Amino acid sequence: NLDLSLAVIAVNGTIATYSSNSRPDPILPFYSLMRRSITVRTVLVFQTPERELAAATSAVSRLLSDGSLTHPIAVRLPLDQAAKAHNLVESGKVIGKVLIHI
Repeated sequence: NLDLSLAVIAVNGTIATYSSNSRPDPILPFYSLMRRSITVRTVLVFQTPERELAAATSAVSRLLSDGSLTHPIAVRLPLDQAAKAHNLVESGKVIGKVLIHI
């Protein structure tokens, strides 16, 4: 989603990145980032201090509750199509969450 992030991010903004199944070694547009003083921060949730994780969880929950942040669902599949759901997620082409109905 780097193209979209670059189109909407403010000068001195920060891009937090946590995963890329489709591009494990992305090529970054160095000058585009530098000219706007954009920071790229990698995040591994398992190494986030507990206090920061709790604060982030609270903030995201609040934004979801008041409708400021949406959580789009791309597709809902029955449990017997779990392999298809897995393939959709790995493809990197789905925008939104892939849910399995149990």
